[in-house]
Amino acid sequence: MKTKNYSKVICFFVVGLVAFWAGCTQEPKPKAQPGLCGMRPSQLLGVGIGGIDPVPVFKMISFPSSFILDNMHSTEPKTCTLELVGPQVKPEQLFFRYGQREKPLIKVEKLAPDRVRVIYPVNGRSYMLISNEPAVEIFEDTSQWFRNGVKYRVRGGALLRREKNTWHVRALGPALVLSAHNSSKKSVSIDMIIDNASERLSQHSSRAEAGPGKIKLARTSPLALSLSGKLEPGEKVWLNLKPRKLAYPFSFVLGGDVKQNIGIFKQLLRQVKSAADPLFMLAVGDYTRNSLPTELNTFFENTRDIGIPVYFVKGNHETRAQGDAHFQRLFGPERFVFSIDRLFFAIIDATDWQSTGYGIGDAQFDWLIKKLRSARKDHWKIIALHPPPHPLHGKTLRPDFNSNLNIQEANKLKSLAVEHNVAYVVSGHAHLYARKEENGVVYLTSGGGGATLYTHNEPEGFSIDTRSHLMVFHVGLDGIEEERITLAGTPGPIK
Repeated sequence: MKTKNYSKVICFFVVGLVAFWAGCTQEPKPKAQPGLCGMRPSQLLGVGIGGIDPVPVFKMISFPSSFILDNMHSTEPKTCTLELVGPQVKPEQLFFRYGQREKPLIKVEKLAPDRVRVIYPVNGRSYMLISNEPAVEIFEDTSQWFRNGVKYRVRGGALLRREKNTWHVRALGPALVLSAHNSSKKSVSIDMIIDNASERLSQHSSRAEAGPGKIKLARTSPLALSLSGKLEPGEKVWLNLKPRKLAYPFSFVLGGDVKQNIGIFKQLLRQVKSAADPLFMLAVGDYTRNSLPTELNTFFENTRDIGIPVYFVKGNHETRAQGDAHFQRLFGPERFVFSIDRLFFAIIDATDWQSTGYGIGDAQFDWLIKKLRSARKDHWKIIALHPPPHPLHGKTLRPDFNSNLNIQEANKLKSLAVEHNVAYVVSGHAHLYARKEENGVVYLTSGGGGATLYTHNEPEGFSIDTRSHLMVFHVGLDGIEEERITLAGTPGPIK
């Protein structure tokens, strides 16, 4: 009898211990706190809570730093008055969830050299984000710039940033011409890195004029070239990337909407490389959740080994906080065109949100028409943007928030695609695969690069697959074949 009782005690003890361990290993969900304006704190990066009376105080311990107060559990809007303290806290270094669009709604007051008050209105079913980070320098013109008597010009690429004494330029396709002309009366050192320059897509060369031509051109990695040395007075140097003739068939990758699930994205890339040998990738937006420095650093650290050029479309999550500036500094321009063999790509920005949905704008439509007219007759034309021109994105938690492309501009884009014999309009934004052929144009959404699936619409005529995936396009002499690479073991309906 005693033995049986001991067995029961041991059994209950083991079960209780397992339950306790399981509970401890699960991350507790943050709860709404009255002292934090009734919102849940989350994603505190380099931030500590210093007090809540009379207002919440957040200690900005490191720089950059950021945090979220989550009002997703409530339908009621809130206005939160809080204070930020720390030696690096300055009003000009504070950025918010919706970037420049939200800034006029928020009041920021400097109380002391290391103390700032923020009054932040937050909608119901929404959250507030504050990022304390260095202001990013961007250039008004990324195709030409002047420094130390040297005039630089680039065609087929864009200036990204300057780090110490090194200029970083990104190739926006396999064809690029970059020149540097020393118009001064003294010898000037130059140091440049050209990234996204693939040996498989381009062959490179350089030449100099009106000087000794002692500039060194070297490949530092499969995707990067270095141009360095001294330019003598009056000397001009050119770097040329010339597209290689490609053997058929060749392939490229399409996909987007990674958000914070980089592990899934990397698994998909491995599966793609085991099934194909793509020459490049067209990424259709949303690479992090909030465009924060730590998120962007994590994205780039984890995607260095892609090994192929990537041409980036700007997503709506690239507009968070200081995201617009980060995008130009790290990814490149918001709109551009490039050709690879018979493929002609037009990349456009459709992240301008209004109450009627995301927009493209008349000026960009005019630009797009001119670029489509410039394509060769034998080109397969592909337009890439983030939100699709069909209402695939489902209802959001906020009924007043339209997360699809503005219907008038969507119809205008579809008419333009038919008029200019566009082969594909590709997009992301909705976290799924969706495909439909309409009036001779294929509309393909590939937003399964890692982001969590949520509610979605199913417009008539679309094939839908809700599994995580990337697309591989196989380009042959007679056309393009599509292959969908889904994450092994990922459940999800195909319709």
